[in-house]
Amino acid sequence: MMKKWMGDTNRPTVAARRDGTPNGAWRLGPRLMSLVPLVMALWQGLPHTALAHDSPLPSATLVQRDGGHFTLSLRMDAAGALQRTLLPESSSAEALALLSAMEPERFAQGWERATRLWSEGSAVLTQGRRHAATRWSWPSAREAQALLQRQLMPQLTGGHTDHEWLTAQAEFRIGGEPVSQAQLKLPAALRPLSLTALRPRQQWIREGNDPIPLRF
Repeated sequence: MMKKWMGDTNRPTVAARRDGTPNGAWRLGPRLMSLVPLVMALWQGLPHTALAHDSPLPSATLVQRDGGHFTLSLRMDAAGALQRTLLPESSSAEALALLSAMEPERFAQGWERATRLWSEGSAVLTQGRRHAATRWSWPSAREAQALLQRQLMPQLTGGHTDHEWLTAQAEFRIGGEPVSQAQLKLPAALRPLSLTALRPRQQWIREGNDPIPLRF
C-alpha cells in the first residue's frame, strides 16, 4: 500500500553530512529548488497554522461543555505526524523533502489517508464507552503541503524561521450529564504532545460596574 501511494521509487533523497544534517540545496534536486519562490509567496498567508511563540510543543486542548459536548483543538507537528503515518521508514529530513516536493495530487491522496487514520484513531472514552468524533475540521491538503514547504525553507537557504503548527478541531457528543472522569484516545502519530483538559465555569453577570468574582 505504501509503495503504491509513493509511486516512482526513483525519488529524490536528502544527502547528509556525516553528522546527519542536510548537505545543501543542490543535493535536493531541481524539484526542491523550484520550491524556493513558491515558499516565499506562501509565507504571506498562514491559514490553519500558528507560529510557535508560546510553546515549543504540539498540544491538545479538550474542553467539556454542557450537554455532554466535548471540543478538541489540536496543534500538531504536521511533518512529524505525516512521517510517522506515511513514511515510517524515512528519516524526518527525508520525509519533509519528499512530501514537500510531491505532486499536489499525490500529496492530497496521502493527506486524505493520514487524516482519515487520525480521525478513526481518536475518541473520548467515558464509563467504558467509546465516543468517536461527530465532526472533524482538518486543514486542506494544499495548506498542509504549503506549511511543509515553508518548513523546508531553512534547509534550502540555511536561514531560520519560527516553527509552525497545523491546527485541527473535533467535536464529540456523548449526551447526558457532565462527567467527572474521561479518557482521550489519540493515535500514536499525533504524540507526544501537551494536553490540557478543562470544564469552563459559566456565571451570569448582572448589570452594574462592581468587580466580578472569579473562581479557578
